[in-house]
Amino acid sequence: EDDWDEIKANTSVKGGSLVQAIKFFYTSENGYVTNKQLYRKLKELRGEDPKKLLNDLKLFSEFYKVYISPRKYEVFENWFKTNIYKIRSNDNLSNIYQSVNALRVFNITQTAPLIYSFLRRFVKLGMQNSNYKNLPSEFVEFLENYHFINNFICDSVGNEVEKKYADWSKEFSNIKDDKEFLAKVTEITSMLSSNDLCAVEDEFTASFVRFKFEESKTKREEIRYIFN
Repeated sequence: EDDWDEIKANTSVKGGSLVQAIKFFYTSENGYVTNKQLYRKLKELRGEDPKKLLNDLKLFSEFYKVYISPRKYEVFENWFKTNIYKIRSNDNLSNIYQSVNALRVFNITQTAPLIYSFLRRFVKLGMQNSNYKNLPSEFVEFLENYHFINNFICDSVGNEVEKKYADWSKEFSNIKDDKEFLAKVTEITSMLSSNDLCAVEDEFTASFVRFKFEESKTKREEIRYIFN
């Protein structure tokens, strides 16, 4: 009951919800699920060890909290180094934090299961101790750039890639070695860079010059992001 209370507290942050968090948790390892299917699918995960399911959900809820709600860098840093890995370069961690914060500014949430699945498998494969230590910041920044172009500026519908993100989350969770992991990253970045999914430069430019600034807290944050 104490763990469940903590999960509820972690997922009740501004902009978040318990149902969304549980859905993202399920998606991060098992792929796409509708809200209607969620309860039954979650029961199937329980198996013979409901405590493990609770612990896994609690761990995800802590990630969800720092992803959905704006947090000081120190809070994000502490969460990352405690739950993911003790990243050696604070510059890389700062880049990850800035990209996650940008996705929040864009109001993009569907990247959460993909980023979580990516990070967990990256660590499980021991890739943080290899030549790929910059890969997490590069991957999350790629997602930031993609959504800046397509959703923040070009105003495409963010959920057009939700199903793909869910499928990729499941695939990351089942990857067996670093070669397969790198191949999946290349596949994702290539697909999202294609003209089928990404706005072309002329479309971006036309949308950018029409971008309107209004006096509000949200708009000020958007302006700061663009100038930065």
